[in-house]
Amino acid sequence: RFFSHFFSIESEMEQLESAVSKIQAILEEINDDSLLNELSKRFAIEISERKAKILEESDEKDHKLRIIISDLKGRVPVNAEAPEEKIFIPKTSSFKDYTSKNTLHVDCFLYPNDEDIDDMCDEGQMTREYCGDCGSRNVSPLNFVSHSASLKQLKFLFSEEGLGDLTEKKLVDVGSRTGAVLYTGFYYSNAKELIGIEKNEWFADLQKEMTKEYKMNERVKVVGEDVLHCSALLQDADVVFMNNVFEFFVNDKKAHAALWNFVKANVRKKGARLVTIPPLDQSLQEAGIKMQLDDWVKRIDVKIPFTFDEGENEDYEMIAFYQIL
Repeated sequence: RFFSHFFSIESEMEQLESAVSKIQAILEEINDDSLLNELSKRFAIEISERKAKILEESDEKDHKLRIIISDLKGRVPVNAEAPEEKIFIPKTSSFKDYTSKNTLHVDCFLYPNDEDIDDMCDEGQMTREYCGDCGSRNVSPLNFVSHSASLKQLKFLFSEEGLGDLTEKKLVDVGSRTGAVLYTGFYYSNAKELIGIEKNEWFADLQKEMTKEYKMNERVKVVGEDVLHCSALLQDADVVFMNNVFEFFVNDKKAHAALWNFVKANVRKKGARLVTIPPLDQSLQEAGIKMQLDDWVKRIDVKIPFTFDEGENEDYEMIAFYQIL
């Protein structure tokens, strides 16, 4: 991981050196001290105004998303599960020893930090431990699982280093649940259309209510259907996003394999991009599904954000970008 961050820094330094070279070329054309002084003042003002504009735009988008997140917290249960929703713990190496008894589902788009968990524990909404023997002091830490990407992951997804310019592009989120990808994409991308496919009626209705209330319907659409009924949407998409989309919701290996085969058969638009969390090979291998990938997708290398937080690094590295062949 260190080397991936090193190369990210190196790439940023190359951009800086390129900008400095362009400035030097301009300066070489000026031989008058007064003009150089004036240029220095003007340049300082331009940099200051540019920084202020970037911060203002970012702050405004973040503020709007914080309002949406706060609203969702009042509508979605702490465990981020719909009424009567059936969620299965995958029988894979990544979730070894996870059980319904020792696992708690928490939406990391709504509650991204340990501080959020601490606050809910203090308020009595949840606990970090479970009792191994009811009534005893034999307690163990709970496992926390999220079915949503975090806001940091999503902002990276829609950044220049992630998906980049999405002008006239359509993005489809398979299994859109609370709508996190749709809301973030609305504010942080110029995508022409953001479409969420959500099989669960409760979550689909929630997203429709939110997108209507926050006036997103011009660019955002929610389809309350099983993805198996949405082949045309997948075939027409320029970007398809899938986050832990099947493993917690399909308990039958054949049905699980059929879903992935359906995705491969329909996400075929040449040059389109597929983004998955976790990477495709990991999802398929852990599910015991054999699928040839080199005739379908090619993984794209992206520059991940630099951070000294190991957990945050892992969150970014779990996002895999692919191009459809």
